[in-house]
Amino acid sequence: MVEDRRWVILAGGSGGIGVGIAQRLRSDGFMVSVLDQNAPPAGICDHFVRIDLSDPESSANTVSGLLDEIPAVNLVYATGVLEQADLGSVDISRSNKFYAVNVVSFVALAKAMLPKMKELGYGRLVAIGSSAIKGKSERATYAGTKGALQGVIRSLSLELASINITANLVSPGPIRTAMFESAYPPGSAEEQEFLSSLPARRVGAPQDIANAVSYFLDQRSGFVTGQNLYVCGGQSLGWR
Repeated sequence: MVEDRRWVILAGGSGGIGVGIAQRLRSDGFMVSVLDQNAPPAGICDHFVRIDLSDPESSANTVSGLLDEIPAVNLVYATGVLEQADLGSVDISRSNKFYAVNVVSFVALAKAMLPKMKELGYGRLVAIGSSAIKGKSERATYAGTKGALQGVIRSLSLELASINITANLVSPGPIRTAMFESAYPPGSAEEQEFLSSLPARRVGAPQDIANAVSYFLDQRSGFVTGQNLYVCGGQSLGWR
């Protein structure tokens, strides 16, 4: 692997899916710089920067400075703010923060990295979306921002393909994280009912998402761009 292509900037790598991605990428031979509000577990990454992704301009400035130390041309955006609320309970006052974290900061970081990508004639942009973009009750704000992120990815893929920069989306279905288990406690009747509704009859693991991210980051995947890969055990097919 070319030395300048070994660094990955991973936004949102302190827990859950992000940790799984960091572990996989390091096993693939990448050096991983995690950007997050909270520090990741020990040994998960090679470099950590504390950052507030609700402030896109500040986040972009941080990455621009970071690129003086780390010649990264790979960006994985694995963060997001979730609001679970019916329409009557949606917190409109926080909608700008949701959009800033889930969409605008991804654009800001990609823009900050673009000069280095152009310089090296290579780049990989991978964002984590959600199967909620197909529609999910009590997820209007979250699904809306993740749907916007898909539009960003498709547009950037068209804009950047000719200069060897790809942009792709990975959209998880149900993944066993602390957030999932708080809603469906392991061994509970709620969990069993939910599992029975899934074609795969199981919940995914962070490693399932990491496998998809690894594929999109691979140098051999340069002819794949603008795609949204659902990693959901068949849930996105509308089986039930």
